[in-house]
Amino acid sequence: MKNPIDKLAICLPFLFLFAAACTPPAGSHLAIVVDSTSVLTCESVRVTISGHYENHTEGAPGADVAITLSTSTSQGVWSNPSEGAFVDNGNGNATYTFADNSSVDLDFNHASVGNVNFNISGPSSTSESASEDPTVTFVDSGFRFVDALGNAIANQMAGKESATYYLQAIETNPVNPQECIAGLPAGDHDIELAAECNNPDSCTAGIPVTVTSTSATSPDDIATNNDNGGDGADTYTPLTLMTFDANARTAFSFNYADAGRIQLHARHELVSGSGEYIAGNSQFVVSPAGLCVEALDTDGVGSRAAECVPLDRDCSIYEEAGDNFTLRISGKVWVSDTEEHSAFCDNTTTANFQLEGIGLSSALSFPVGGDNATLSVSGVSVSSPGFAVDIEANGYVDVVETTIDNAGVFRFTATPPANSYMGVTIPASDSADVGRFIPDHFILVDSMVEPADTAGDYSYIGQQFTASLTLEAVDADGNILTNYRGGIHPRGNHRLEFLDGDAVDDSVDLKAVDLDPLAPIYFGSTKSSVAGDRFAAAGLPEVTWGNGEVSLTETLTITRGSSYEGPYSNVKVGLTVSDMDSVSLRSSDYDLDTDGGGIVDARALDGDGDPHNVRYGRAYFPPVYGPELPLDATTKIPFELQYYDSSVSRFVRHTDDSQSPYDTSVWSLDSCADPDGADSLQCADVDVVFPLSATTVSDGVYNNAIPITILRPAKAGSLNITIAVDDWLKYPWSGDAGDEHPTTLVNFGRYRGNDHIIYWRELNR
Repeated sequence: MKNPIDKLAICLPFLFLFAAACTPPAGSHLAIVVDSTSVLTCESVRVTISGHYENHTEGAPGADVAITLSTSTSQGVWSNPSEGAFVDNGNGNATYTFADNSSVDLDFNHASVGNVNFNISGPSSTSESASEDPTVTFVDSGFRFVDALGNAIANQMAGKESATYYLQAIETNPVNPQECIAGLPAGDHDIELAAECNNPDSCTAGIPVTVTSTSATSPDDIATNNDNGGDGADTYTPLTLMTFDANARTAFSFNYADAGRIQLHARHELVSGSGEYIAGNSQFVVSPAGLCVEALDTDGVGSRAAECVPLDRDCSIYEEAGDNFTLRISGKVWVSDTEEHSAFCDNTTTANFQLEGIGLSSALSFPVGGDNATLSVSGVSVSSPGFAVDIEANGYVDVVETTIDNAGVFRFTATPPANSYMGVTIPASDSADVGRFIPDHFILVDSMVEPADTAGDYSYIGQQFTASLTLEAVDADGNILTNYRGGIHPRGNHRLEFLDGDAVDDSVDLKAVDLDPLAPIYFGSTKSSVAGDRFAAAGLPEVTWGNGEVSLTETLTITRGSSYEGPYSNVKVGLTVSDMDSVSLRSSDYDLDTDGGGIVDARALDGDGDPHNVRYGRAYFPPVYGPELPLDATTKIPFELQYYDSSVSRFVRHTDDSQSPYDTSVWSLDSCADPDGADSLQCADVDVVFPLSATTVSDGVYNNAIPITILRPAKAGSLNITIAVDDWLKYPWSGDAGDEHPTTLVNFGRYRGNDHIIYWRELNR
């Protein structure tokens, strides 16, 4: 990989190679290319002069940069510049001034036979390069390769049959040396053809130039040569009896399934066995039809297809964001004019293709409306100015240690610089849709377990409390992936649910444990269907990810067991989460053993906060005694809230509770029963009244100023009044009937009691 633009930093901002205002970078030069190294004295050779960086990619020499042209023979005429200012000074000399162009085409005529080399002088670094400074041989007779209008062979596309060209034998008219005339009579002639690789200077073995012509043996495979020496080639292929017309032309077309600068040679022996030939050649560039950009499956994880088909959230996984993958960029032969971008990838690679400075970039394909990602290679961001990769051999380059810093599906684009392939511009090419890139893991960035009673810092067993948490989807380095979002990417609706039973979508599982150092209690899992598990979630509506983050709050309950228990003063709630791609928290982030297996298996919520206190509670109502008169007066129904304290093996008043409400919005009359039908008092005679406004206990006892009351009935007798309380304040008062609402015996009138009973004691059950 190279970064040629960095070398031109001293010439920014215009990147003009040789402008007087900046110092040319080391190695910059002018390159000379000719369309043929064997040219008739009656015609011109096309000379292309280009500004080159050290790595031979094109760069503009700069506006108003002037160069002087001369020849080794001090002869010749320059003409027809493609652009820029030009003056022919005679005797092979000329002055050319660049505009903002990187190259110029000029015609050069040389009226006498001989070898001619071109020289360039001008500002610093405007001399020619020895490796790009051909010598042209001018002859009085020979072959030329032209189209119907007399133009030289144009640049070609690898694997695509050329247009019709003509091999024409011509010679200089001895009467008018500036006129070319036919050099062979009409009829059939044996011709020998050869093909030579000029750049690179060696050919791919086994890939010929296939020529279709009027030859009796057509089509003919012309073996390619690596000699690159002199005007001819080492090895020629005979084409028998090619038919020439009255203008000494014979039609042909050709196809070369590789890339590079190619030179075709032709020769004809004037007299068999004489060793005297008329010959000629033409050189041109054969470029790939296009580039293939593809991601390779190189992670060793198994069958992870790189291409996302169909383009939606359900296509297969390719890589975790932030992990290394490999991009391959290769030149490809032509198959069809309709092909573009990733369609080239099924074609044969042009093994001789070499090109430096190919830019790389990424574009988001999915999710729609998401964020593009930064593509990096070996830690170098492709979005950095001028970053590029080079194809140096075999027609392709594997860009290893490539990473992408977001989730989603992306297309990767390779963009060769303009005119960079020996004057040819190869179009930018996109990969197929590559992905899905998924999170490496989730991280818990914030969490809290909030008890039902925030002041007393406790919850009753059976009472709902809340857990809130914020998760982020991140890459391996912990960077948030903003394209991980609900309903879009990667799979499912990406909602988080607390599930009981089978997980059908992304799900969170919470587990509760009391970390008693002597006897831990494991309450189970919100997802578990195991009998005896006592931890439950109320169920969460759809909560979608947004920009790689989700926050949610869930209502949780530790359900009651078969008997009173506790208190539990070190309850922790642990988290696990997994999406449909099995992305989860990292096991190294786990810090809580929730099942007694001896292995941490969850991440504790509110890990830095105080443990949660959970207590088994009940509402206790003692018997009520009151006079039956005066009518419409009230008698208070006292009560207290208690919890079971195993340290003393009995229920005690819950002095930490000053938040439990008992007004009419939460408590009510459950039932009334008349245990003694002998008296005149009946349930229809009484009315139980609860506070109308929000009213809570204080230190576990009802508010004496705002009690529950019963209207005095003006009758003597007793009734059993059952109060409907919260489920977590019920108790199995009957012993074996399960949790029940508490009942108080209400007595009106004078009450003597039993003479044989000295003391009444509450029986704790």
